[in-house]
Amino acid sequence: MRVTCKTELPSLSTTHQAFDTLAKIYSEASSRSETKMTFNLEKASHGDANISAVCASIGFVLGKSRNSLEIGPRKHGYNKVKLAKDMFGYRCSYAFQRLTFHSNGSEVKVIEPNRELEFRSYLIEDAIRPDWRKFIPVHYWVDVKDFLLKLYRNCSDHSNTDDPIFISSSFKNNVLTFTIADCGSGFLKQVRNVRDGIASEAQAIAWAMNGSSVKGNDYSRTLKELGDYCWFNEGSLLVVSGNSSVEYKENGVHEVQKLTSPIRGAVINFSIKIEKSELIDSEDEMAQFIDSSSASILKAA
Repeated sequence: MRVTCKTELPSLSTTHQAFDTLAKIYSEASSRSETKMTFNLEKASHGDANISAVCASIGFVLGKSRNSLEIGPRKHGYNKVKLAKDMFGYRCSYAFQRLTFHSNGSEVKVIEPNRELEFRSYLIEDAIRPDWRKFIPVHYWVDVKDFLLKLYRNCSDHSNTDDPIFISSSFKNNVLTFTIADCGSGFLKQVRNVRDGIASEAQAIAWAMNGSSVKGNDYSRTLKELGDYCWFNEGSLLVVSGNSSVEYKENGVHEVQKLTSPIRGAVINFSIKIEKSELIDSEDEMAQFIDSSSASILKAA
């Protein structure tokens, strides 16, 4: 059976509206089996490349119930969001990656929880495409790498599933963006175990954004620190879990919007603006940094 999902969205962008549409698709498909869900976007190729991680995670979940997800303008044919696993790990379908999203983004990386060495290799080799490196100063990359590693560890610790974690990046108009998605239980279940009075996903996300941790006050304040970093660098932090999307605000009063349908797991999207005045002079400087940091990153594992 084929079900066509209609939407007024011009593209898949990192906005509440786009996540709401994806949540509707997941909700519709989760009630079916052996169904092809087609997402007809006339300008799908203009979507934010980092959103491909979310599409891949939804495609993975749907595949477990023998459903499938396809994206693309009808006139160009639909690109299947399909995952396969071989001796090298999970891989997304070539057509989906290249034809739909690849123009301004990295390919989706799919890594199982607690594979930190593999994730560290991703940070070194694939998180920032070679053609971006001459435009991104080293200090941004150092900061972003640290945040991504903390987010991956949090997903591994708190998703309560062995399903893989999905991550992708994009660099467009001097804005560097990352999206990391898991297929776990979301924020509320974890936070409610350690904090009384938390009754919704939005409250659980805001609690974490304000610097609290399910491991206690002496542990990670990752979302608070990441939100401040994004705010300082004229970017944004958006977290989606359950039926809510929450955008970080510096004053602690975060912007909450409700999804029409709940989404599986959790999605963290963050972006920073790369200042032109601080651009590095050559690719050689970045190459030297990558070479010198690779050994220390792998050694730390």
